[in-house]
Amino acid sequence: LAAYDELSRQQYAALAARWDEYRPQWTLNAITASLSEAFSEGLFSSLTGLWSDIKLAWNIISDPEPYLRKMGDALTQAGEWVSGLSLPDFSGALEANKERARQLMALFNDEAALYLLTRATLLRLRMYPWGQLLTPLAEFAGEILSGLVFGALLTLVTGPGGPAFLAYKVVRMLTRYGPRLGQSVRRLWHALTDIMADMAGIMSGFLEKHGAINHQRQANARLGPDHETDLGTSRHTEIGLKTREESAPATDPNGKPTKNTDACDTDGCPVSLINGEELLALTDFTLPDAVPFSVGRQYRTTAVEEASTLGFGWRHTLDHHITFTEGHILWRDHENVTLRLPLPDRATPASRNPLAGARAWCDKEDNTFVLSAPSLKGWLMHVVREPDGTRGRVSGFSRQRRRWQIEYEGALPVRLFNTAGLALHLR
Repeated sequence: LAAYDELSRQQYAALAARWDEYRPQWTLNAITASLSEAFSEGLFSSLTGLWSDIKLAWNIISDPEPYLRKMGDALTQAGEWVSGLSLPDFSGALEANKERARQLMALFNDEAALYLLTRATLLRLRMYPWGQLLTPLAEFAGEILSGLVFGALLTLVTGPGGPAFLAYKVVRMLTRYGPRLGQSVRRLWHALTDIMADMAGIMSGFLEKHGAINHQRQANARLGPDHETDLGTSRHTEIGLKTREESAPATDPNGKPTKNTDACDTDGCPVSLINGEELLALTDFTLPDAVPFSVGRQYRTTAVEEASTLGFGWRHTLDHHITFTEGHILWRDHENVTLRLPLPDRATPASRNPLAGARAWCDKEDNTFVLSAPSLKGWLMHVVREPDGTRGRVSGFSRQRRRWQIEYEGALPVRLFNTAGLALHLR
C-alpha cells in the first residue's frame, strides 16, 4: 500500500506542476462548454472498455508477429501527418529487457497501479489547453486514453513501441482530421506523446523501486510467444498455465440456469427476472481490514427444501458444499448456486467454466485448490480435499495478499481469523 501512496504523490506532484503551466493558457483560450463536456463524457465512458486492451498490449509485446502487418499499415498512414514513427523490434526488445518485461507483465495484473495510471492520464488529458483541437479528441476519446495508458507501459520495454502503439490506436483520428487541421494535427500529436512520456517516466520509477516487491509472484512467470495470455473474468492476466475448459451454466437447486445474486436483474424487487425466484441477501457484518471481508446470509425460494444451520432456503458466506468426482468439482456456493468445473491436476493446474464465470486452480499443497466465481466478489476461496476424496472443506479466503482462515469444530466453522490478528468467533 505504501508503494501506491508514493505513486499517487508522484502523480499529484507531476499533475500540479503541469497545471501551473497550463492554467494561464486556459484563461487565454476559451473552450466551449459543450465540447469540454463531450470530451469528459467520452473519457469516462471509455473506462469500461479500457481493460480489453490489456490483452492486446501484452499480446503485441509477447507475440508481436500477428500484429506487425496491421501496425505497419497504421504507421504508414499516420506517417503522412506526423514524423518519427518506426515499427520497433518487439521480439528483440523482449529478449533484451526480460526483467523489465516480467515486471510489466505483473503490472498488467495490478489493478490498483493501472487505475492510478489511468486516472492520472485522464486528468492530464482534461487539464491540457486543447482549444479547438478538442473536437477530434472528443470523438476519439477512448482510443486516445487506451493509446496513452498502454503506450506508456510499452515504452518501458520497447522504447519506440509506445508511440507506435499510440499511433496504431489513433490512426483513424489522424487520417480523418489531418486534412482539416493541417499543421495543428502535429501539435496535437506532440501533446499526446508528451503526456505519454511523462506517464512512462512516473511508472518507470514505480517499477524500479517497487516492481520486485509488489509483483514478485506474478513476475516469476516465463515469457515467450509459446505461452497463452488469457484475460480472466476478474480482469487478472494469466500467462503460461495449461487450462481445462468446460462451459456449463450455473444452476439453482431446481437445476435451472441462473446467475449470482448481484448479476440477477430484479427490476427493483427481490424477484429474479431470470427464473422468477425470490432472492434476499443480507450483510450481517463486515470485518475491518485493508480489504474488508463481509459476512452475510442468502435466501432463495428454489432452495426452500435445502436445510442448513440457518434454516431451510438459507446459506451463509462460509457455507459451501464442495464435491469431487472423477473429473469434476461440483460447487454449491453460499448463494445456493451450483457450479461445475473440470478438476485441475498438476499436469493441467487450472480449469475454467466461462459460461458460469468460475475458475479453479491447484494450490501449493497436494489436494488443495483455489476457486473463484462472481459470487465471491473478487475473493479467492481455498479448499482442502478431505481424506475420503469426495468432499472438500473451505479453509479460507484470500485477496490481494490478505488471507482469512477458518477454524472448525466438527463440521461447523467456529472462528474466522487473519494474519493481522483480527478474529471473529462464531457460536
